Amino acid sequence: VAHAIDAEAIRAKVMRGFSRPTGTIITPGVQGYAPEADVRLPYDRDKARRLLAEAGYRDGFEVTLDTGNTQPAADIAQAVAAMLSQVGIRVRPNIVPQATYFPKIEKHDTSFYVLSWGGGVTGDALYTLQALLHTPDRRGEGDFNLGRWSDARVDAIIQRLQEEHDPAKRAALVKEALLIAGRELPLVAIHQPLIPWAMRRSVSARFTPVNTVYFYTVKIE
Repeated sequence: VAHAIDAEAIRAKVMRGFSRPTGTIITPGVQGYAPEADVRLPYDRDKARRLLAEAGYRDGFEVTLDTGNTQPAADIAQAVAAMLSQVGIRVRPNIVPQATYFPKIEKHDTSFYVLSWGGGVTGDALYTLQALLHTPDRRGEGDFNLGRWSDARVDAIIQRLQEEHDPAKRAALVKEALLIAGRELPLVAIHQPLIPWAMRRSVSARFTPVNTVYFYTVKIE
């Protein structure tokens, strides 16, 4: 799947240039971002076909791709479906209203899905790692690990991050977790959207990681 998705084509065609292809779930601006982990696997349809054959799917397989009906998620799902079809993975996009989509995937009623995620709530990688990579448990860890991927090494790293305060040690732990996820690929990262803001020259506003306009920060000259 990772080798079959052309993130650069999605950036140019679907996002009209407003995205940055990425190879990891932690992006610049979030504490713990590691450039060494932000490396995409090359777009290589021949290799994707070879890997499918090695995995026992020489003739490919069929799968439903769930996503909400908001943009650009719906267009991304359509683009991914077309790309995967080129290597033999026959994808049926299931585009549903957001009010239906999230209850569906949160019940793990999905095999394949498009999900956007923001790290701006805390600005720290722990928030994302806990939700997306930790083994799901009764405490709420891994609440958006919808594929229920489990890796004891990553779980241990996340537990240490909850207690470690030294910035350098935290950065090293996050990098280790991201490198493991980059090898195991429980999720296939596509891009980091770039959000344009426009305003008159007499108006200035502070951009926030959560893409919200806080009007008390707006100045009008």
